[in-house]
Amino acid sequence: MTAEFKPKISLIIPSYNEANDIKGTSDSGSEIDYDNKEVIVVDDSIDETYRILQAYSQKYPIKLYRQSEMKGLNGAYNLGIKQASGEIIFLLTADNRPLPDFVNRVLEHYKNGADYVLVSSSVINVDHLYPSLISGLHRLKYDNIENIPLWSEGFSARKNALFAVNLFPENYNIMGGTDNYLSMKLGEQKFKKAYDASIVMPHIAPSMLSEFWHQQVGRGVAGPQFNYAIAGHNRCYILLKVCTKVLWYSLKMITVFPLLRIAIRVKPYSKFNLFKLYLALNVIYSAQILGEIIGVKSIVAAGNARRDLLAKINPNMMGSQTRTIK
Repeated sequence: MTAEFKPKISLIIPSYNEANDIKGTSDSGSEIDYDNKEVIVVDDSIDETYRILQAYSQKYPIKLYRQSEMKGLNGAYNLGIKQASGEIIFLLTADNRPLPDFVNRVLEHYKNGADYVLVSSSVINVDHLYPSLISGLHRLKYDNIENIPLWSEGFSARKNALFAVNLFPENYNIMGGTDNYLSMKLGEQKFKKAYDASIVMPHIAPSMLSEFWHQQVGRGVAGPQFNYAIAGHNRCYILLKVCTKVLWYSLKMITVFPLLRIAIRVKPYSKFNLFKLYLALNVIYSAQILGEIIGVKSIVAAGNARRDLLAKINPNMMGSQTRTIK
């Protein structure tokens, strides 16, 4: 990195009950070989994470914040971005482990005019079954250079570009999908994108069944929530879409061969045998089926709560709507 281009950068790390991972992430962020940086952690934990971070901040220059109102991951990122003084914002997670040269390599793209940069990623703990499967699925999808992702681990963008697209949406506490949405908005506003598969962000994937199950359920929940709160689809359409997906996933599991075929394709990237990979795929599909159902229930509840709120604010309006319908 030349001396002429040394913008201040902000590394933003949201955390929620990350007591086992947050120190490793904070260490990696602090040890990045770039002086003009700040590390911002937005923590909403109810476990020991916040205490660990407080002790850590006594030794290393990290800025620690908590949300005054719980707004989930989107709110945590937005708070970090608003508090950041850097020109370039790096959006990390508590399981990321950036290498010392990570920032310098990414900044070469900003030096050449990029507005946001995507990189590749690799799972570190592939000696465990579920991380090995996630790594294999990722490589199947993205080892082909034509499959450029919308979002990546270690995503970064110019702060002015993030503000231009109004940051992450906070109108609904969505469990996922808004990262892709943010990237799409940047593209729609003609901000310049760079993708460098040679830059790798190592990260840790859930290795315990309980953690992996929770993650995959969350991904299932995110679909209906995103379609309702961000895409603006009506609840009947979402219900039909979820029913179709649940039926399709169930058929894949019942008929065996579709998941077995995926396991066969993943096997060259994993040390685990075919049977274990097949069982792990069943965990993903089962968890996401449950997540889709929970997601539908959450948007029904949200719709009912909105209706009840409108009734309290203006009962006459609700009454007039009822009479009009009749």
